[in-house]
Amino acid sequence: MLKPKSTRFSVPNIDKPEISVNSNEIDIKLCLAEYYDALVYREENGKRKLVFDSRNSDKKQEFNDIDIEAEKEYSYYVIPYFYTGEKTILGGEVFIGKIKVPANNAGDS
Repeated sequence: MLKPKSTRFSVPNIDKPEISVNSNEIDIKLCLAEYYDALVYREENGKRKLVFDSRNSDKKQEFNDIDIEAEKEYSYYVIPYFYTGEKTILGGEVFIGKIKVPANNAGDS
């Protein structure tokens, strides 16, 4: 006899998050389901770096990247996931967007 499979946690997914430049930071608003978390990656010059894991944050639905420089271009990606307590189930990667930081919006300006 086959056990029924839940589709609720089979593959985590996420709606495309909103991204904007605000003062000296790049703001990303995530649209996470209650039981999901997300990994946010920033790409610069072809190199990716994990910049946010919502599981380790009190603000699961929002990330503010303050480690940015004026006139640089950054791309952001998000991967939703669900942690079962034993293993991590990853969803598909979502391209959030590419932003070029204006000269007056970053650094010590």
